Amino acid sequence: MKISKYLLVAAASVMLFSCAKDDNNGASLNGHVALSLKIVTPELGSKDAVGETTATAIAYTEVKVKVNAAAPVAGADEEGWVTLTKQQVTDGYTFWGVDSPTSVEVSINGGEASYTDLTAFKGEDGSAIDATTVPVYGESSDFTFVETGTNPDDAESPTYDIWEITVDAKIPVARLELSGITHKAHDAGMNCFYKTLSFKSINFSGLASGEFSNDAYTGSGEDTPWVETIAEAGTDFLADNVVFPAEENSCYAFYTFAKENVLPTVQFEFVNAAPAEEGATMGPTRYAVIKSFKDAGNGNTEITSFEAGKIYQVTAVEIADEDLSSDPTGNTLVALTVYVTVQDWTVVNTTVAF
Repeated sequence: MKISKYLLVAAASVMLFSCAKDDNNGASLNGHVALSLKIVTPELGSKDAVGETTATAIAYTEVKVKVNAAAPVAGADEEGWVTLTKQQVTDGYTFWGVDSPTSVEVSINGGEASYTDLTAFKGEDGSAIDATTVPVYGESSDFTFVETGTNPDDAESPTYDIWEITVDAKIPVARLELSGITHKAHDAGMNCFYKTLSFKSINFSGLASGEFSNDAYTGSGEDTPWVETIAEAGTDFLADNVVFPAEENSCYAFYTFAKENVLPTVQFEFVNAAPAEEGATMGPTRYAVIKSFKDAGNGNTEITSFEAGKIYQVTAVEIADEDLSSDPTGNTLVALTVYVTVQDWTVVNTTVAF
């Protein structure tokens, strides 16, 4: 009986091994093979808008690909990267004669596997880079056997086992866009609460670092937030028809790594504050802080976390005509709720609450 059991186990093992080989027609990644590469880029990741928004496509003219293998692939630079044109990415690209590949990395706009801070998302002048040129990165080791064939562009090509690999290139950050910032008009028949009030800056604090995995991006760095200030240098906030930013079709833009149940802190700072009421006094510096973000394209549900690969767009922020706080830590008398628009590299139409 014992011999019979061992024979059965051995027979079952042979059958399993045979089936595994049959699945790939005996093909192996060991030795020289061909790799058919497909890249899922952010603008193709989701075609369905949330609400009535339009996706912001990543702009690029070339993509860098690194095939991690026993030997560098043809055309690779000293670090192992091969540059492909956007057309080659669109059509799909095949690497021929790859020696025992283990994984493939994709970098768009200088995207990397991990970051220690957000300097990669800054322009040369220190301002936030355009949403369409944000760095993107992906990696995969999931190879699928397709067929055996030869290189159609090489008359003397040997026969290769052709494997397919798809790399999902991901955006590692969330982007917050703020525009339409105004002083809310006082009630009819009432005087403005302030005699003078100047808009000094937006102070943003988000997560500063994170790590990629093949499935998702997880932010970290709660205790070392990324702090960024956009200064308006004391511009009159009470002038008629004033709106910030003043430039048409522009916004204040911030990046943050994403983490579940963690939101960035957004603080508006004002200076030269003086009350309109005779004899009243107040400190010259005042603050308003966003207390909540609501998804305008999803029934105004509250947003509890920003997600990597999404743009949170706020197009209207009214600062109340009332006593703002002198406390910069967020214990404000006035806290904003903002309404957002979201989608994948997504515009999230967001409303904010103070």
